[in-house]
Amino acid sequence: MTREALAITPSYPINGGGPYQYNNPYTQGALRAFVEVDDRLIPLATDEYVADPFSSNTSGSIVLTTPTATAYDGGKLYILRQTDIEQGFTGQSAR
Repeated sequence: MTREALAITPSYPINGGGPYQYNNPYTQGALRAFVEVDDRLIPLATDEYVADPFSSNTSGSIVLTTPTATAYDGGKLYILRQTDIEQGFTGQSAR
């Protein structure tokens, strides 16, 4: 199985809860959100945002909780997709 090449990692200035668009397919639990504040990347906990929809074959978005959006207002939001590394092929011998 192959995966499509990702579009450029989106980043958005945080101004409210969102939604902040993610234009790649993803599975449930695969999206990760990070905030850049003072040149540091801070990973957000999974209870600080919600992917909408939970999974998608095309695209979706991230919505920040109100406390998270308030705490990081003016920061920069990055959305990344976590994927498993897999080969997926088991052959009998080399060609």
